[in-house]
Amino acid sequence: MNISCNDLLNVLSEALDAVEKEVLGVSDHHAKRIAWLSMEMGKIAKLNKNEISCIAIAALLHDNALNAMRLDYENGKPKVGVSGERHCLAGVKNVELIFEDKLIQDLVLYHHECANGSGPFKKLASEIHLGAEIVHLADQVDFEFNLSEIDNIKLNNIKAYLRENEEILFSKQVNEL
Repeated sequence: MNISCNDLLNVLSEALDAVEKEVLGVSDHHAKRIAWLSMEMGKIAKLNKNEISCIAIAALLHDNALNAMRLDYENGKPKVGVSGERHCLAGVKNVELIFEDKLIQDLVLYHHECANGSGPFKKLASEIHLGAEIVHLADQVDFEFNLSEIDNIKLNNIKAYLRENEEILFSKQVNEL
């Protein structure tokens, strides 16, 4: 049997989505939506093809350490005082087993960093690759609003959410994409 890297990523993302749906209540095909949205934002940001490919892979595998996540979440919400660091560190260790690319590893590691430095590793937006910010935005927006279906009301709510969280969760640069 000959399995391609794309096939492996597809199977892994489907399996991760099933578990993440159980743990956090995300909608079906969450990782694929994040990958697609992240790739499109990367194109708008004029990132190169390698960066866009790395973003797609990181988006598909962004929450691969769901066992660590289970320890940090309760009823679909982070436990009080939990930063998300544990699942990001475990996630990057898993990704290192498959991908040697440092950018993919960094994108998975920093996908929960906030523009104002309030994320798990206290990194400002200027200290991480734009791709990590892009994956973070796509993940948060899909988690909060379920992008599997969008209407004008939801779109307006998303725009308001992005404005309210500019320079807090998301940098102005990534918000404008």
